[in-house]
Amino acid sequence: MKKFTFLFSIITSIAFVSNGQAFKYPLFEHFTQASCGPCAAQNPGFQATILDPNPNTVRHIAYHTSWPGVDPMYNYNQTESNDRVDYYGVTGVPDIFLEGNYKHSQPGGMTMDDVNFIIAQTSPVKITVSDVDNGSSHDVTVNVISVGMPPTGSFVLRTAIIERNINYTTPPGNNGEKYFPNVFRKMLPSSDGDAITLPAQGGTVTFTYTYNEDAAWVQSEIGVVSFVQKSTKEVINCGASFDNVVNAIITQPTVLSQKGIIGVASNFDFSTGNSGTAAEDFTYSLTSDAPVDWSGSFTVNGVSFSNSGTVTIPANTSFNTSIAVTPGATPAFAQYTLTIQSLTNPNSAAMLTSVYVISGITDLIVNAGGGLGDGTGGGPADWQSYFDAGLSNAGSTTYTVAAYTKAMQGFKDNILT
Repeated sequence: MKKFTFLFSIITSIAFVSNGQAFKYPLFEHFTQASCGPCAAQNPGFQATILDPNPNTVRHIAYHTSWPGVDPMYNYNQTESNDRVDYYGVTGVPDIFLEGNYKHSQPGGMTMDDVNFIIAQTSPVKITVSDVDNGSSHDVTVNVISVGMPPTGSFVLRTAIIERNINYTTPPGNNGEKYFPNVFRKMLPSSDGDAITLPAQGGTVTFTYTYNEDAAWVQSEIGVVSFVQKSTKEVINCGASFDNVVNAIITQPTVLSQKGIIGVASNFDFSTGNSGTAAEDFTYSLTSDAPVDWSGSFTVNGVSFSNSGTVTIPANTSFNTSIAVTPGATPAFAQYTLTIQSLTNPNSAAMLTSVYVISGITDLIVNAGGGLGDGTGGGPADWQSYFDAGLSNAGSTTYTVAAYTKAMQGFKDNILT
C-alpha cells in the first residue's frame, strides 16, 4: 500500500504550462506596511532568500497598505494601493501572491522551489518593456509577443511604476524598517489596466504610455514592470524595463514525470533553442537530487553530455533535446534539472526545465510550502522531522520527502498511483 502524508499550508491551485517557450519571470506581489511588526520580522528574510539571490529572474512589486499604522509610501498613492488590496482580498500583512493565483503565503513561506518551479514552466508569451526619458516625462512601450501558442481566456495588461530601492535615514513607520524594495508608485494607465487580446503565435501587440516624473521619486531608482493577468488572477508572464535580453528558449516535454524501472532509462524529449538574431553560445548543465546509484544524461542536437557542455546555436534555431534518467536500486523520487545559461550574454536569466522520476517509493511525505499564517514566518517544514522520524522508526526503507511542487507534478502525470 502506498501512503501520502501531507504537511498542509496556505496554497492555491497550480497552473501548468506545457508548451511555453519564453523565459517566465516569477512575479511576487507583496503587501506590507512600515508600521507592521510581523513585516519587519519577515521582510528581511524574504529579501535575503528570494530577492537578493535572483536579481535577473525574480520580479517584485511591494504595495503598502493603510493599516496597521503610519506609512508615507501608502499615503503617496492610497487609491491604487487600495485597489490592489481589494483585488486580492488582502486582510492582513505581510502577505504575498506569487503569479497571482499560484501561491498565497507570508514572506517566510516563499522558497527557491517556488522560484525555480515558475521559471521551469516557461511561458508562451514574452513581454518587453522600454522606458524612454524625455526630460520631465517618459514614454513607455510594452510589447506582448506570443512566441508560443497563447492561452485562451480574458486578459488584462497591468503596468506598474516602482521605485526599486527606498532608504530612509530614520524609520518612516514604527516597526523599525528603513529599507524598502520595489515600492509601488503608480499604475499605467490606471488600476484597471488595459484589456488585451493575446496575438496569434508569432504576433505582437504594442501598448504605449506616458508619465511625468515626480519630485517625490529618486528617478534613478524608477523601473516599470508589466504583466499579463488572466481573469482567474493567473499571471501569464511579466517583463520589466530593467530586464536583460533572454534569447534561450525551451519547449518543455509533454510529460514531466515518469515511473522508473531499475536499470532502464526514462526519456524526456523536448527542444531548446535560440530566438535571437545572431548565433549564441549556451552552457547546458544537468543537476539532480538523485541517489548516487542513479544516473542521468542529456542530448542536444544528437550530441550526448553527462553533466554539462557548451552548445552553439544559430539565430532563430531550435535543437532536439532529451534528458535520460536511469534509476538505481535505491528508492527515490528524483528531480533532474537542465539549466541553459548564455555565455554570449552572461547577464541573461538562465532558462531551466525539471523532470521527475519515481522508483521504489511506497511512502511519501509531501512538504507543502506556505506560511503558517500566524506571523512567525514558520512553515510545514518545521514538522518534517517528526514525520521523517516516525517512518524511520517504523522500519520503512522506501519512503522519501518531496516538495509540494514535485508532488503536484507527479499527481498531474498520474505516477503516484
